[in-house]
Amino acid sequence: SAVAPLVAPPTAGTTASVGTSQATAINPTHDVLAPAAARLALGQAIDSLGLPTTELYSLTNRQLRLQDNRVTGHVVHVDHYGNLITNISRAAVEVVSRGRPATVKFSRETVRELRPHFAAAPPGEIVCTFNPQNCLCIAINQGHASELLGMYFDSQVDVWFEPEDREPEKLGQLFA
Repeated sequence: SAVAPLVAPPTAGTTASVGTSQATAINPTHDVLAPAAARLALGQAIDSLGLPTTELYSLTNRQLRLQDNRVTGHVVHVDHYGNLITNISRAAVEVVSRGRPATVKFSRETVRELRPHFAAAPPGEIVCTFNPQNCLCIAINQGHASELLGMYFDSQVDVWFEPEDREPEKLGQLFA
């Protein structure tokens, strides 16, 4: 089968467009950029990858908010299974947690445990885990989390940590 055009070259007054023959790309790096890079690496001209476009899409760039006892992020992608992928990284959680257990709060739900993978929860249960890219994901084992939780792109997600013990004697040790 013929490969559909993937990227349009920029020309005067236009921008490059990225697209696939499918309605949507589930994983843009894998579905769009890698095939385009491979075609270019084989020596194909960039203008063979697609047509110019003047359409631009504005993407919201949500930044993480890190506080002493909380990391606040947002859903940045909903995959075809309905899993909610956030912009909350494992590194951010580890830095703020300082070894404290995490509680994930979103919508009207609270999840008190981060699991190693999706299947670590019984069917129908909400599971929070980190994907291979180390982004926090919210899923329902054998369910569609986006629909069932009413969460979509840009929905807020908070990871909370219990306040650290600040007993007076420990405060004194900090200044000794």
